[in-house]
Amino acid sequence: RESARRHAPMLLLVAFFWCFSSSAGMNGIRKEVKAVCGAHQQPWCYLQAIEHLKGAGLADVIDKHALRPECVQRWCEGEVFSCDRHSVFTSLSRAIVFQQLAGSAASKIYGRFQAAFDDHVPTPEKLLAIGESIKSVGLSQRKTSYLLDLSLAMQDGRIAAGRIPELDEDELQTMLCQVKGIGPWTVEMFQMFTLKRQNVLPAGDLGVRKGAQALFKLSKLPDREKLEELTDGWQPYRSLGSYFMYRVAEDAQAPKAGKKRKKPVNDLNLPIPGSPSPAEIASPEPVAADPSAPGMMPATPSRKKNAKAESEAAVTPKTPSRKKKAVVDTKDEGETPPPRKRRRRS
Repeated sequence: RESARRHAPMLLLVAFFWCFSSSAGMNGIRKEVKAVCGAHQQPWCYLQAIEHLKGAGLADVIDKHALRPECVQRWCEGEVFSCDRHSVFTSLSRAIVFQQLAGSAASKIYGRFQAAFDDHVPTPEKLLAIGESIKSVGLSQRKTSYLLDLSLAMQDGRIAAGRIPELDEDELQTMLCQVKGIGPWTVEMFQMFTLKRQNVLPAGDLGVRKGAQALFKLSKLPDREKLEELTDGWQPYRSLGSYFMYRVAEDAQAPKAGKKRKKPVNDLNLPIPGSPSPAEIASPEPVAADPSAPGMMPATPSRKKNAKAESEAAVTPKTPSRKKKAVVDTKDEGETPPPRKRRRRS
């Protein structure tokens, strides 16, 4: 009893700090996801989503990653995306610049792209005025044409920014995929990480497929049909479940104890199209985006590497020297080469 009395104040103090830190950790999270709401998206809660996913077979993944600062920041921090003309153009143009590039290279090119405009604010009108000379910032001819087509689409009304919150997934795919260089994957990333819609499944994304393969212990990457079947229980929070697949894929690629990590097959930290970069949210990222990257798409080899590979493939085999050639020729004719003269030692 005497020892209990002595330690009672200390135990109370420990209990107080434990309760305070636990409640602070939960209350410090902004529970509402910063989603663009409209006809097909209502406000949704991050904590409610992770509780649902726990019961859908993702308990271990949720316990490990869900309350990490970078995960919470990705979904609950910052401002809600404004679906105005400028914001939509900025997000989609950034997505095009980042396609098929490693994060650091894409960031440099995008920085030069912004610097090409007087106030560092790209707009469709300004880009059309610059024209194809924008290629000088490091863009390929193809991406230059994509960006110019995006500018025209914003001008002629093919992309109506104000309608985006009211469109469902199929309608948004139809509208945005009119632009050259924007396909289903880009639209899915736009919905998932920019609009923060809650039930998007990017079934063609390599990072999501790799994570699902590791989570469900599959012998091969799942196709769209298989992935839809496996993630049916995640609904209506497939977006968050898909996001955690990037984390699962990263864990699967992590080096085992005593082994050095090899270069990953797919850079899962590629920036996510239309989402803030790791520097902007001051924390490491999935995606992404995804990516990539944020994604989440494998980076293509540089032109120099391609040129080197082609030059190596084009190298002709060395021809033997004249002396060796003579020996080979005489052997082929059934003759023996003349014996070498040995020098006598004095």
